Amino acid sequence: MSAPASARVSVALHSYWHCGTGRGASAMLDAVIARDALGLPVLPGRSLRGLLREAVETLAEIGAEVGGRPLPADAASILFGTSGFETVPGAARPRANRGTVPGRLAVSDARLEPAALAHLAHLDAEERAVLARTLVTTLAATAIDDHGSAKAATLRTVEAAVPVGLEARIDLLPPPPGASAAALALAERWLDVLVAAAPFVRAVGGGRTRGLGRCTLALSEAA
Repeated sequence: MSAPASARVSVALHSYWHCGTGRGASAMLDAVIARDALGLPVLPGRSLRGLLREAVETLAEIGAEVGGRPLPADAASILFGTSGFETVPGAARPRANRGTVPGRLAVSDARLEPAALAHLAHLDAEERAVLARTLVTTLAATAIDDHGSAKAATLRTVEAAVPVGLEARIDLLPPPPGASAAALALAERWLDVLVAAAPFVRAVGGGRTRGLGRCTLALSEAA
């Protein structure tokens, strides 16, 4: 049985979430969220890819089995590629890794579920803009001192999206030249590996340690 060519990733958000761009919008807004071409909140594919990679690394570290077989220690590198940088003991900075290997999986941005996008397609630009604004709110936080008072100059305001359902796509890419038999065998069960890893992804975006971005992931073979 050959490996599925593509999979669908459903991301159910259970709390406000913030996937930032690294930019602010004004003196009153320190961080804005990432948006797609329609101005709607989006979870960038690179962020989702990184979370899935960490989940697969966790599976390998705990010695989990998938389909009755243990994962190799380099499972995450086989599926998602090796880093372009490597840590050098005693060095202040990582150095470029010239022996990088591309990953087998391409992860798209996670956008609003298809049914919601289909509804938006029937709206004019002004109506879409109004709806897009209802999907975003502003959160404010400040540091508190030992006496329970707000510390000066610590107020921070960020955009956050409301809980929604998102959907992304993962595609299996051709193997790189010289791929080992073990790497080819793991790629054959890539979807099973990600299904097993999905429960380890419990939050997305920034502020995950403060309750933002709580989520549930579900994967299935794409139609």
